[in-house]
Amino acid sequence: MHRFSMSEKFELFNEMVQPGQPNDVSVEFEVEEPQNLYLVIGAVGETGSVNQVTIVYNGYETLSLDVELMPNYSITYRGDNNIMIYDEKGRMKNIIELEIERIEMDQGNNNLHISA
Repeated sequence: MHRFSMSEKFELFNEMVQPGQPNDVSVEFEVEEPQNLYLVIGAVGETGSVNQVTIVYNGYETLSLDVELMPNYSITYRGDNNIMIYDEKGRMKNIIELEIERIEMDQGNNNLHISA
């Protein structure tokens, strides 16, 4: 069994933008067989926070998370129906139960679009 693994880092900056101007990140990739998604989103910095994280996968499924990530907090998704929120020291702060059973990437081309 082969699993796709991507460990590259994609950055989304919290910058002032004009109305309608996107501030998001997209990544496209290909997998050899269907598999669950594993994803870590971190809020890096000294001040501010990241709110309202939206993940669109494969252009048709949207996951909207009503969360507030303080500096150096992170969200982890490990292929089940839970999103885990960790603080700056890696301690679990909260678990958000999703309405879906899991996020599965399809065989072939896939894409993720993340905004906050």
